[in-house]
Amino acid sequence: MRDKLFDPSYINKLLDNPNEMKSAANKIFAQLESVGEVPQIYRQLFCEMPASVKYHDCEKGGLVKHSFKVLKYVLTLANNFGVVIDWNMVYASFFHDAVKIGAYEEAKRWCKDENNKWIEVPYWKYVEDKMSFGHGHDSLAFILEYYPMLTVAWQFAVRYHMGAFMEGDKNDYAKAARKYPEVLLLHTADMIAVSEWEAI
Repeated sequence: MRDKLFDPSYINKLLDNPNEMKSAANKIFAQLESVGEVPQIYRQLFCEMPASVKYHDCEKGGLVKHSFKVLKYVLTLANNFGVVIDWNMVYASFFHDAVKIGAYEEAKRWCKDENNKWIEVPYWKYVEDKMSFGHGHDSLAFILEYYPMLTVAWQFAVRYHMGAFMEGDKNDYAKAARKYPEVLLLHTADMIAVSEWEAI
């Protein structure tokens, strides 16, 4: 029997229920742990971090929500184009932004409210001393630490999921996308999720 995490309509239902989303996220973490247990703090941060500081899903829990959106769109596109759906696809889609685990922290700033009074409001900011080899590299390293069997095609998909927005040589992205359709699949799903386009 096919796992319900392979079903885009099931994923879509999760998006409106934070508790079920967290439970499903824990199931994916548990499934990922072929080599070693993912530290609890990573699981917690993954479910608490925003997906960005001021753009898409920039609220608490935004990272897990964005990850499920991307998974939903990857599954939808895969079904439409006859791409094989397996756990490699789920891991790559769900953890494509694992680099964001611990990348942000909550802070407070002063703003004027609707009555023109100064109030302290919370916001997210980047952790200033966090080191990175690059967005796609770090997310891929996270997945491979716990699931080194990830297929080469999905490794390239995670590495180049930023497409034209990635750091480094854009020709590398083009070469990877030509060789591995999974690269284009993950990048497209990510862009749809970021744009909030609900047409598919």
